[in-house]
Amino acid sequence: MSKYSLPDWSQHNDSAAPIEDAFETYSGGFVGSYFSHEGEESLRQEVEATGQPWKFEDIASSLGIASAASPTGTYLIYKEVEACGISLACLSRASQPVGNCVSRGGQNALLHTICASHRQGLTGLPEGIVAACQGVKTNPVASEPPYYSRGKSGDGWYASACIKALKNDSGLVVRRNYSDIGGPDLSTETKGTAHAYYRWDQVPDSFKKHCHQHPLVSVAEVTEMEALCDAIAHGHAVHTDGGEGWSKDTDEFGVASRSGSWSHSMCITAVCRDQAACKKHQTAALFLIQNSWSHFNKTSHARVAGVGCGIPPGSFFARWEDIKHRSLYAYTDITGFKKEKLPDWSFRDLV
Repeated sequence: MSKYSLPDWSQHNDSAAPIEDAFETYSGGFVGSYFSHEGEESLRQEVEATGQPWKFEDIASSLGIASAASPTGTYLIYKEVEACGISLACLSRASQPVGNCVSRGGQNALLHTICASHRQGLTGLPEGIVAACQGVKTNPVASEPPYYSRGKSGDGWYASACIKALKNDSGLVVRRNYSDIGGPDLSTETKGTAHAYYRWDQVPDSFKKHCHQHPLVSVAEVTEMEALCDAIAHGHAVHTDGGEGWSKDTDEFGVASRSGSWSHSMCITAVCRDQAACKKHQTAALFLIQNSWSHFNKTSHARVAGVGCGIPPGSFFARWEDIKHRSLYAYTDITGFKKEKLPDWSFRDLV
């Protein structure tokens, strides 16, 4: 295994992987996420070429937001998504039809970040994004466009390549039928839509132009717990890859225990530092991970500690100690990294 306990990209195969039960498939050894040293180094160089530091810790210091998150605070980016009119049930309504977890993790991070910026009054929402999840109750963001840049016909990818695709090729694309502009019908995600193309030069030019309306502007690597808290508190969702697996069961706070291994990509959308919950789990912070496997786990009983609201289907809280060896990439949208902080939900009058 290489960095983040993931297989190296040099070992990847080109087999397609239709998935019926994602939990069993990944727990059984399927590799949806790899690591590429060359890919991460290329991304770092591209980010630094713009004059932005690669480390979020350095960005936080320059903006004066380092350690700005309350040491007992709870910041829930997914509640900003809900406040935009997007049902939380849509975030994981349908499970992956293929092994495209990397693009799923990236698109969820971009969706949460853009919704947070909209709620902060910094940017508008992509046209049609709220309507896209009405009726069919599906994730309003199409995960397929960045996956069209993966460079192989089979499944499995790596986060740094997905991030570059979201920056330079696609971006946030609202889920709908694009046949009117020569693109695919993305109203529903299927194996066919995910595998429609595997190189960006195969994608029709008319559809390419549409895809790049809401690009990922930049990312920053997070390596420290306080910096991860600061990123979430300021509305920057975090794309995360790694080899750790978790149980399907969660406790009353939505916390899952480590169990097995998944070579998998997901998205971090909240932090909870409630003292009782953190003491129970012997950690300084709990982070909410949004998975892409539909209702794979048991969360209907779970409530955010000290707040009382539920968590999105298919998500779970994990201890910092259980995620600190994963890749952690904080996303930004057109507004850049921000000084504006989200509400602290540990104040009960916000509920």
